[in-house]
Amino acid sequence: MAKHSDTLAVRRRHRGGDGAPLAGARIIRPDVNTDRHAAALQAWGVIGPLAAVFMTFSLVQSMSEYRRAEAAVAHEATSILQLDRVLAILADADGTPARRDLRRYLQTVISDEWPRARNGAGESIAANNAFSELQASLERLMQGGVSNVQSRAELIKNLDDVQDDRSARVGAAQVLVPPVMWWVTSLLFALIFMAAAGLKPSLPWILMAALYGSGLAMVAGCFYIVDGPFQGEFSVSPRPMIQAASSMEARLH
Repeated sequence: MAKHSDTLAVRRRHRGGDGAPLAGARIIRPDVNTDRHAAALQAWGVIGPLAAVFMTFSLVQSMSEYRRAEAAVAHEATSILQLDRVLAILADADGTPARRDLRRYLQTVISDEWPRARNGAGESIAANNAFSELQASLERLMQGGVSNVQSRAELIKNLDDVQDDRSARVGAAQVLVPPVMWWVTSLLFALIFMAAAGLKPSLPWILMAALYGSGLAMVAGCFYIVDGPFQGEFSVSPRPMIQAASSMEARLH
């Protein structure tokens, strides 16, 4: 009987009495999920800000191209109006045919070249022909009726401004973000999702990852919308050109 009691006492000591030491052993055992969470959080702390900076920089660059294209269109409309004013002043030289050719060229830009810009295309053949006719009309005007050297110089300068502004607009219509930028953006999103998969599956961490990812997705969406200044719903408006055409029509009649 005493031997049996001694055996029970040894077993209790071996098992840790009431089980507290075993519970302590389980507490101090390394937790694989905790280690994975810490590593994922460190990766998130590096990849998240990097993705945010990259996409914000890309969005700022796209917005700059969009504003530059808007300014180019407004400047082109102003140059066309200025050329029309100079031709209107030359009443003695009969600048009316040249003014009609200028109006025809502007209408061709609005009706033919602008839709091509919305598709990412360059110059239109119809606009090229209309501009060539305008050049020929101005040359005939200068040879036949404009004897003032200053007026001739002003006509040539205004025509050059119209041509330069058109080249700037056509060039802006073909500006797109390089494909490598979209590849980098996709890779950063993939890395962010991988880091988020290693976080603890608890509501605070899930909510944090969802909010952060949604913010980056909105920035990437804005980046996509403004890519291509003349394409999509959020694109450069032809309003300055249309207003210039209305003003020329009113002055011509």
